[in-house]
Formats: sequence, structure tokens, C-alpha cells
Amino acid sequence: MLTRSRCKQLPEGSKFHEWDSEPDQELIFHLQARVFELKSWLYRPFVYLATHYDLPLDRTEAAAGYVCKAVACAYHMVQARALRHRHHGSWFALRGTLSATLAMLAAIKSGGLVDYLIDWPDIVGHLVEDLEFWKAEIPDLSPGIDVLQQLRGQVRRLEEDD
Repeated sequence: MLTRSRCKQLPEGSKFHEWDSEPDQELIFHLQARVFELKSWLYRPFVYLATHYDLPLDRTEAAAGYVCKAVACAYHMVQARALRHRHHGSWFALRGTLSATLAMLAAIKSGGLVDYLIDWPDIVGHLVEDLEFWKAEIPDLSPGIDVLQQLRGQVRRLEEDD
């Protein structure tokens, strides 16, 4: 993966800091988005593992760091995407962001894995609005929107019960 030291080796026009919130050049924006996408693919199995299996405490602690990395990548993917701008990758960006949000919600829903995303309802709400924007042109987004809204409701109810 591209770390700060490896980013220094990139040509001048493509250097970036991994966690920049708003890169000012399109090339850098796309390179950063690709890094987050790849990292989310690498770390997402740990979210699955942590949410579906009752692991011994020592293994759970080891996996928790990777779960946090998966959620951080998902969070950045959702925050950084310009989802209402039509381009050749719009279809993929919408699906990637939906997938990242579902992984983020799974980690939140499982309880105890992620406790620092206080603004997750706003993040999910903005994504639903973005997906609704494209629903007329991309009808197969509707099931994803429905699942996302149902999961958002479940997580809210769980948080209210606690």
C-alpha cells in the first residue's frame, strides 16, 4: 500500500497524503480513492469475521485493529466520493460506496467494534440521498437503498435500547 514514504517516490504531480480530506487535483483524488478502495477490500474480511463469529478475546483484540482500519477506509470512501457527478466510474463509485457503508454499519451494529462514528446517521442519510438521485437511471440501486435504510433503522433501534 502507499504509505507516506512510498508516496514520496511518486512523480510530482501524483503525490498525496493518504488521509487528505479534499485533494485539489483530479489525478490525486482518483489515486487516493483507489488506495482506499483496495485497503477496504483487504480489511473487510475482518469486519465479517468480527461480526459473525464469537472469537476468543485475544483474537478479537488482534482483529479489532483491522476492523478499525476497514471502517476508517469505508468512512473516507463515503466522505470523499462525489456521487452526483457523472463520469465513467459513477456506476462503480455508487456500488463501492454502498458496499463500504454496509460494512461500516455492520461494524457499528455488532456493538463494541466501532464507537467513534457518532455522525453515522448523517453519513448514511447523505448516501441514501445520493443513491436516490440516481435511482431513476439505475433501477437496480433500489434494493440496495432499501437494505441500507432497513439496516440504518435496526442500528438506530439498537442504539436507543442501549
